[in-house]
Amino acid sequence: MTESAPTHYPRLFGIGGHYRSGKDTFAGLLAEHHEPTVVLGFSDPLHDALAALNPYVEPGVRFSDLIASGLSFTEAKAHPEVRALLQRLGTDVGRNIINQNCWVNIAERRIEEAFNEGASVVITGVRFPNELALIKRLGGFTIWVDRNIDRRLAAHPSERSLTSGAFDAVVFNNGTLEDLSHAAADFARYNVS
Repeated sequence: MTESAPTHYPRLFGIGGHYRSGKDTFAGLLAEHHEPTVVLGFSDPLHDALAALNPYVEPGVRFSDLIASGLSFTEAKAHPEVRALLQRLGTDVGRNIINQNCWVNIAERRIEEAFNEGASVVITGVRFPNELALIKRLGGFTIWVDRNIDRRLAAHPSERSLTSGAFDAVVFNNGTLEDLSHAAADFARYNVS
């Protein structure tokens, strides 16, 4: 079920929601329904950083071992130590030590590159007000993916900074994958203005 679908298909969608709400799945479905669309994530540079650092995520197991085992980055993010590393690197180091806009600046550059290639963009993992502001400034439409799940893992600031009320629309992900696909199709049927 969706609330407040846009009246046209924007060139840019920003997807937010709590941990394990289905943000990446919804983004992929949205992209499937409207091509050409590039799916980006605010956490993509963090994946690149972890790949370069290749830290141990448990005794004898490095980050690269998880990826080599066939896990996607989305699946690897569910590993508790990977999630903690991403949060520490993204918020505690990137935002709090380097620059609050370090990830926003990278995302903006990648969005502009996709636009220059004629693609629309869906960017997942909108977690902070400055990330949401980037999407709005670039004329995007924001969607919060809501799911009734355990929120005990939402202690980190990256999981508490935004709520559904800050977004243009809410998609409720409490049904089947087919239901979520129909919700994505509701947004994708609008034409680019």
